[in-house]
Amino acid sequence: AETFTILTENGETKIVIGYASIASNRVTIPVETTKNAEIEPISFNANMFASILNANKDCESAVLQVSSEGLAKISFKIDDFTSTYYLVAVSEVD
Repeated sequence: AETFTILTENGETKIVIGYASIASNRVTIPVETTKNAEIEPISFNANMFASILNANKDCESAVLQVSSEGLAKISFKIDDFTSTYYLVAVSEVD
């Protein structure tokens, strides 16, 4: 899958790999949130996200923040360092 999508439904947030509006092969990962709002599905580049996760695999903690305007901010804490990445939403998935 080339994208992952953030879905909010019934007060729950999920990351869906391979999301499409029609029946498809997809993997759904429920996530814990500290703040939740109903937003339209937003998709991001999964390959870029995988590269970011791989580069920070030794992190102590990570936070993913998603704006309804199509911007994701990912912050990682490793020892005394914090690294922050931004992802811009890709065009709508079918």
